[in-house]
Amino acid sequence: MRLPVIRNTPLKLTKRGYSRQLGAKRKGGPQQKFLLGFDAPIAAQRRKWIEEIYLENCRMASHFIWTELFLSLARQVEKTGWAVLDLRPNPEFADTSFTMPTPDVSWVNRLREVGVRITVKGEAQAVVQIAASVTSYNRPAKTRLLSALAAYRDERVKNYAGSFQGSKRLEGQVNKFIELLPDCWLHQFGFAEIKQHVDFWRNRPTTKRENRCAKTYAENQIDEFYSFLNDCGHRYPEEFSIPNLKVINRKVINLSSDAEGNAIEEKSWEPDELCEIFTTAQPMTKLILGLGLNACSGAAELGRIRVDDFHFGKIHPKGRIIGFTDKQDWLITVRRKSFTHSEALLWPWVSDLVKRQIEICRQNAWPYLFTEDGEPMYRDNEIYDELGLVLPNTTKPEARFVGRYNNAVDRALADKRIRRKLSIGKLRKTFSNYLALNNHGDLASLALAHKTDEDNLLKCYANKPYARLFRATISAQEKWWLPQESLPEDEAELPSGPT
Repeated sequence: MRLPVIRNTPLKLTKRGYSRQLGAKRKGGPQQKFLLGFDAPIAAQRRKWIEEIYLENCRMASHFIWTELFLSLARQVEKTGWAVLDLRPNPEFADTSFTMPTPDVSWVNRLREVGVRITVKGEAQAVVQIAASVTSYNRPAKTRLLSALAAYRDERVKNYAGSFQGSKRLEGQVNKFIELLPDCWLHQFGFAEIKQHVDFWRNRPTTKRENRCAKTYAENQIDEFYSFLNDCGHRYPEEFSIPNLKVINRKVINLSSDAEGNAIEEKSWEPDELCEIFTTAQPMTKLILGLGLNACSGAAELGRIRVDDFHFGKIHPKGRIIGFTDKQDWLITVRRKSFTHSEALLWPWVSDLVKRQIEICRQNAWPYLFTEDGEPMYRDNEIYDELGLVLPNTTKPEARFVGRYNNAVDRALADKRIRRKLSIGKLRKTFSNYLALNNHGDLASLALAHKTDEDNLLKCYANKPYARLFRATISAQEKWWLPQESLPEDEAELPSGPT
């Protein structure tokens, strides 16, 4: 039989979305209208599939009239982009006196070969499976999408060069794809499905806490999804070809709640509160409090500080250049979490705490300052590999810091010496917040060792204002003197030098 000619006319955009009229249910009857949504690329893809279903309908029925079966499949594709053919017998009408012949559904193969997504339920499904062949790479020609995701996840985790915690986060990212995506054949996963999944993350889905996910999290998910698509294009070239991803909008939306981060809120401790916590804290906890406050450091930064990063009673190595030539105690290090240079002038009481801990570390040949019983407190695989230690399987490397800090805060809270509890992350922000509120916003960023988008020429020809940061630190030491002993008068004086 001669098949109808399908004209490639532009889709019409109506108030109900893009529409396509094709075929009739009876001779001389009205054309069937298919509403394909407002997304042009998805509408074009579904139109193509519906046209293929109509052509197969005409081939099997030997006329140009829609049959109920094929029209039902076309309606499913119109609404969801996916068709389901259920060949399972109805148990209410089952008759065991004879066996129903297997229906001829070989046309399903032809539809699948042109990309139509169709699933067959029932015993006859085995008849319509596309025969699996073996390619020259000794790999099955037909691969399930979820199997490809699992293989990608295992390969990524195996070759991940970061921390154990980072590998677990990566594994969780891909597991989220496995949870959300359908278990279809890889060749059936086309442009429409890819765009639908990207749009899912662009709209920042709801989390288990019933709020919208963070923008950075959604962006990371989209990046990892694109990485998977590129991997599929190279690993399964016979089954999957990467569509034109440039036409897909991957920009994650902004929410009104994002502006809440700029609101004024309690972000830091007050000096009297830290004094109360410090008074009854253990020696190691006092060091966490003091250095975390003085150097604007959290657990990730403190845990990576080495004994050799400290310099006591010396002029700053670049003192002549930055205009600060007084002898002081220094912490000069690289924050390996963000790979940024960091410097801090140590207050005398913090320096005393550091010196006592360094003495213990040197007696035991411990290279990292925060070490207990020969084991670094920060459980990072880079640190443990360097020392030849076995890293405990934990996704919270900062747990020992948080535990000590929380114990000290909870004790002061139980004694009603303080009225609130802030996380250990707020300790890092306390001194930087003080600097920002005293018209030193640039110094706050410098103290936190933030990465910023800078003018490249300015970065090359101008030094960062470390001298101003050091003088501001000295000026603030009386306010942030946590030990109960009074501040020596001569320690509160500012060093001489240009301002």
